[in-house]
Amino acid sequence: MNALRHSIATLIALAALPGAAFAQSQAQLRVSAHMSSGVVKLGSALSLIVDVEGANEATIAPAPHVDGLNIAPFGDPSTNTFFSIGRGGQTVTHSFTWHAEVAPQKTGAFTIPSITVHADGRDLATRELEFRVVEDIKGEEFGLFEVDVPTQVVEGQPFALELRFGWDSALDQKLNYANLSLPWLGEIAGLVELDAPASAPGASYVELNLNSRERIRAERIGPVTQNGRTFQVLRVRKRYIASRPGKLEFATSHFEFGQIAERNIFDTRPPVRDTYFKRFPAFDVEAARWGTSAHTPAPTAATSTRAIRSSSRSSGRATATSSSSTRPIRRTSTRSRASACTERPTARPSTGAR
Repeated sequence: MNALRHSIATLIALAALPGAAFAQSQAQLRVSAHMSSGVVKLGSALSLIVDVEGANEATIAPAPHVDGLNIAPFGDPSTNTFFSIGRGGQTVTHSFTWHAEVAPQKTGAFTIPSITVHADGRDLATRELEFRVVEDIKGEEFGLFEVDVPTQVVEGQPFALELRFGWDSALDQKLNYANLSLPWLGEIAGLVELDAPASAPGASYVELNLNSRERIRAERIGPVTQNGRTFQVLRVRKRYIASRPGKLEFATSHFEFGQIAERNIFDTRPPVRDTYFKRFPAFDVEAARWGTSAHTPAPTAATSTRAIRSSSRSSGRATATSSSSTRPIRRTSTRSRASACTERPTARPSTGAR
């Protein structure tokens, strides 16, 4: 009976997806790519990651050449095989993942050209990837970045992800620019985005830059005080569903905020920046196959295992402690792709929620 309830709930969730997302959930051939971070300090390395899902065999073209970057050759791919139950019974899918180390040689904005992958007789192309190399990643103490996400989900079961980020209120008068760097957004193999949770009545929103090339709307949730500092905090909420079991890997995120000198349209020089960065380390969410000993209780609108992960100065992937009930575990700390386009300063958000 539990298995039947799960199958019905999974089919309802998948049937509600848009056409493209539903096709993805049915293990269609798909290629994605992302950088391990959207911002990196000069002297540090990062990774270029390419994934192919739904192929029986796949090969990748040589790594591209980009002036100012040393990009190592792709090694042999890591492979995984997944078994899923969907329309038409059980399906078997394969995934291939390649990594290439990227060592920047100078500061600036960089674009990784599209990379071709040959899979099951077809040529697939990744989208272009953009990231920035800076002299210094400063100002961790002036920012706040938290993520509320389950540590484990079940394939076919919707779950929520909430990003909360903000800046020290003392910077309000100097702030005219904000950019949320989420290199993983839309590029995680095995993850399908659903409609966002409904907004609360009377919620107030502000727009900011997303990945230096798009815009995103974030909800004001008012000031928060931590460690003697008061932060103006925004949040972005997402809903997802895991289309197959396995590890879902979220790359390092950054919230950049501060001041950029505005220039007229005839000035082609790079804008003068005085900005700070708040980093959130990479983290994983484990998607369990339904029917295994690792699965959680019967699916509902949200998972029962939740954790709040917060940025720190330590390197490596984020860690989290989960609970076995709906009560969250809080771990807080305030220490711690497309082609390039012209960045637009945001209007300075007000200093409080309305």
